[in-house]
Amino acid sequence: MVIGEAVLSAFMQALFDKVIAAAIGELKFPQDIAEELQKLSSSLSTIQAHVEDAEARQLKDRAARSWLAKLKDVAYEMDDLLDEYAAETLQSELEGSSRSRHLSKVRSSFCCLWLNNCFSNHKIVQQIRKIEEKIDRLVKERQLIGPDMSSTMDREEIKERPKTSSLIDGSSVFGREEDKENIVKMLLTPNNSNHANVSVLPIVGMGGLGKTTLTQLVYNDPRVKEYFQLRVWLCVSENFDEMKLTKETIESVASGFSSVTTNMNLLQEDLSKKLEGKRFLLVLDDVWNEDPEKWDRYRCALVSGSNGSRIVVTTRNKNVGKLMGGMTPYFLKQLSENDCWNLFRSYAFADGDSSLHPHLEIIGKEIVKKLKGLP
Repeated sequence: MVIGEAVLSAFMQALFDKVIAAAIGELKFPQDIAEELQKLSSSLSTIQAHVEDAEARQLKDRAARSWLAKLKDVAYEMDDLLDEYAAETLQSELEGSSRSRHLSKVRSSFCCLWLNNCFSNHKIVQQIRKIEEKIDRLVKERQLIGPDMSSTMDREEIKERPKTSSLIDGSSVFGREEDKENIVKMLLTPNNSNHANVSVLPIVGMGGLGKTTLTQLVYNDPRVKEYFQLRVWLCVSENFDEMKLTKETIESVASGFSSVTTNMNLLQEDLSKKLEGKRFLLVLDDVWNEDPEKWDRYRCALVSGSNGSRIVVTTRNKNVGKLMGGMTPYFLKQLSENDCWNLFRSYAFADGDSSLHPHLEIIGKEIVKKLKGLP
């Protein structure tokens, strides 16, 4: 499969899912290989946010293009290794099925056939580790170059991410009902911990997957509205400014509030008093911050909320989820092909009816296949 840097993030997500499937046993890898694949999945998750950022900058940034090209080569290498293993496995099973009952024990353990005819466990593990090392080096390279991927790139040239709000037209959403129900249940389930009144639920997934849309559905659910005395929606994006977030939180819970003070202590005391004894839901959408000190400074004023208060964080990076953690992160998966088609059809055809255009319907379904579950 040939891919360009512009769609590498989608390919990386598909590769991540492929590695996870292999690690949990769908390809029946031996345990030592499966364990190495689990480590690799963590590396792939870490690099995903960097991929999307580099894609956004590649037209104006040569360093970003070069970095993406290197990553693409590594992605091909891992994809080829998994495909080769799957092909050898299938061949071994087919050969085994035609043998006599005397060979049934050998056939049932196709890992042995694979190891005898192709690679040893050790060699496969070493191949995976080499790929891990390459990915880790690329992550470090990205971090050394900095968020702009180039020291010469003008920060103002980067288009600011559009701000989100809590409002949504639910009629245009497909395939997220089960996810919504799962998250609503998590938010409304009483907190059994005696250590914290406020729990944090990270929703993790690649860009464009629908984390914000899903959270909007949850935020506007009647059960959620009834359960929480206060609801606050803040769009954070890349710049995690603790003072700005504190002010915006106060503005959301106290209409008419306006302050020019730069005294963080006064602001936090004010916010703490306004939240005290109230069960609140705070959504922090599109969080990128990996600095624990920034998060801790902002969180200080939130702990006065009543037991059962929740903070929902949407992020592309599972490390952010761990940092802000508390509750088990909710990893959002791609839509099914059928849900993707329903979504595509609702936008591409009048009244969502494609039956009058069978030729366009065929083309549309081919496009949906290439989207690989991305809305």
